[in-house]
Amino acid sequence: MGRGGEPVTITPTATAKPVTAPAPVKPPRDWSWRHGPIIGPVNAGLGLCAVSMVGDLTGVLGWSGAVAGAAAAGGVTFRAHRQDISPLGLGYRAACWMTAGGWMSWALATSAWSPDVLAGLAAGVLAAGLAAPEMAEHETRVNDGRRKEADALAQAQARDAADKRRIAIALEWEARLAKATGFKGFQVVGVQDWPDAGGYTIETRLPGGVTKRMLAGMSEALATDADLPLGCGVEVGGGKSRGFVLLRVSTVDTTAEAQPYPTDITPLTLTGPLPIGMHRASVPATVTILEDPLMIVGRRGSGKTVALQTLNAGIARCVDALVWHIDLNGAGMSSPWLDDFLAGRIDRPPIDWVAATPDEALLMVTVAVNIAKGRKVAYKALMRSVNDDKIPISAAVPAIVIVLDEGAEAVAASRGYASLAAALEELISIARATRLQIVLSGLRATSETIPTTLKRQVGIKIQMRPEDVEEVAQLFGWAGGITVEDAPYPGSGLLKTPESRGIAPYRGFDLRPADIRRIAAETAAWRPYLDKPSADIGGTAYANRWARYRTWYTDQGGDVTTMPTTPAQPEPTRPEQSAGQGIAGLGGAKENLDNNLAKLRALREQAEGPVSASPDFDAEFASIIAGETWDVPGSTEEADGRERMVEILGVAGPDGLHRDTLAAALAKIGVTPSRSTLYRWLDASAQKIEGKPGWFRILPSH
Repeated sequence: MGRGGEPVTITPTATAKPVTAPAPVKPPRDWSWRHGPIIGPVNAGLGLCAVSMVGDLTGVLGWSGAVAGAAAAGGVTFRAHRQDISPLGLGYRAACWMTAGGWMSWALATSAWSPDVLAGLAAGVLAAGLAAPEMAEHETRVNDGRRKEADALAQAQARDAADKRRIAIALEWEARLAKATGFKGFQVVGVQDWPDAGGYTIETRLPGGVTKRMLAGMSEALATDADLPLGCGVEVGGGKSRGFVLLRVSTVDTTAEAQPYPTDITPLTLTGPLPIGMHRASVPATVTILEDPLMIVGRRGSGKTVALQTLNAGIARCVDALVWHIDLNGAGMSSPWLDDFLAGRIDRPPIDWVAATPDEALLMVTVAVNIAKGRKVAYKALMRSVNDDKIPISAAVPAIVIVLDEGAEAVAASRGYASLAAALEELISIARATRLQIVLSGLRATSETIPTTLKRQVGIKIQMRPEDVEEVAQLFGWAGGITVEDAPYPGSGLLKTPESRGIAPYRGFDLRPADIRRIAAETAAWRPYLDKPSADIGGTAYANRWARYRTWYTDQGGDVTTMPTTPAQPEPTRPEQSAGQGIAGLGGAKENLDNNLAKLRALREQAEGPVSASPDFDAEFASIIAGETWDVPGSTEEADGRERMVEILGVAGPDGLHRDTLAAALAKIGVTPSRSTLYRWLDASAQKIEGKPGWFRILPSH
């Protein structure tokens, strides 16, 4: 009915007062007379013996012991009853005291020093000690019947309080809705608290003449009438039918604090959702961009750039997508992703193509349009094999996502980029089936910033921290029902997707440059290559993209002396030709690699020192690995993965491979273990594999 969780009682949140923790104090020594179930009877017996001997010496009358025992039994019975001890435990205590009193009378009447009397005491202590462990639980067990009655009463009172609270909320909102709309007949049929206690969801039956759109336009008035805190509001969503709506009422601003980007960088797929932040009620905010273009709008300082980088991070984690950048503002968006690549610390650029000039941007989009047209012919058989008119993406045929930072600079026809704007419009209109996608951004959603024809084709819209209602209306229209107060912080925004039933506020992840560098390094092993048919269509324009970037970067004063040579573009077989091979096709791949062994041996002979210190050899091997028929999806069973790992190291020869190259080779056959899993596989194969720091090879005996 609402945002997850079982229905729970809606309880007002009390404001907690700060409490100062006291300084640690050494606990005092416990001198109280407390005994366990065994030592207690022993100590009691010794004490009773001592008292009886003193009484015997002083001439105390024999009947005194019985009287003392009876009095003690009566007292302990009264005290045990007040403590709610079970009847069996009470009887055990009384019996012990009565027996002690009887023995004391015997000792005083005869002699407390008599062996027979002392033997009787020992027998009594032994019996009490043996029974004590069984009686211990009865010493502390409360009356079960009373506890059950008390628990049942408390539960009934809690249910009654919850029912009364829900009824009060229902009546309050029925009256509020009638007052706001002028219609009577609203019926609240359910109230559900959110799991994080940040609000609740109300399910409401609509009276005749009232629609969801009408209520959405009144969300600000409803929030004001409910006197909700700043940052909180009322979201109107569709119900189980047209006659019902869900009112999501936030009472605590759960988006006030920024959330860091997740630290667990696991592989993703572009067919699934990409994480971008958190909604109210601590619900993850995600977007799925495979089918729909995305647009982000926001003024400077609103968090738009960080939102774009969060999307870049999600795409970079995808094993079946490449990201291209059109970044005409000095490549500021691309720079954090390329720093380690330009410095030679990673050998694969996370961004597959960067256009930093208008001419390069037009060239990129023109290539993309040609790829979109060419893929329809090249992968006709593949689409037919899956009975779909859209290409199924994979590491072999990755999607391409073009991200434009401040698209106003890139597509505004009034600034001389009419050809680029037209090419982007054509790409959006033809590229959905061939899996080329666009992410646009701009300062505003006005027509002079982003052409109306582009904006109309965008399926996912994000407005970062709007300043006024006009900004919201320019992107979402006037019927959105969301106000600027719903996204009051830098990094907070409004999100609308085809799957959502309205506009939802969210708080974007806080992605820092260090996070970008970490993601770039961790995802390098599973970055796909552009498929051969698409690379062939791109021709020299695509093949020489990094040479042109090097020239531009040098002109800007950048140092490219450590910029590594981009690995050669692989030439995999088309998926429809290798369908069904999976990892079983490894044998054929090994046979193909045998043809390259001479080349590998020659490279080894040219290398100075051990091959494990030669990045040129490692890059060359990675290039050959990528060029074989291994890049078809296959089984990722753990046993198969370990076996493939051993076979790849066997092909590499006695000098072995670097860890990252081994991971890249595994990714090319559809096996993408995490780094910890890869090391676990290596440990499991320790009898076959020898490891050095970051390098692994097959043991000579194998």
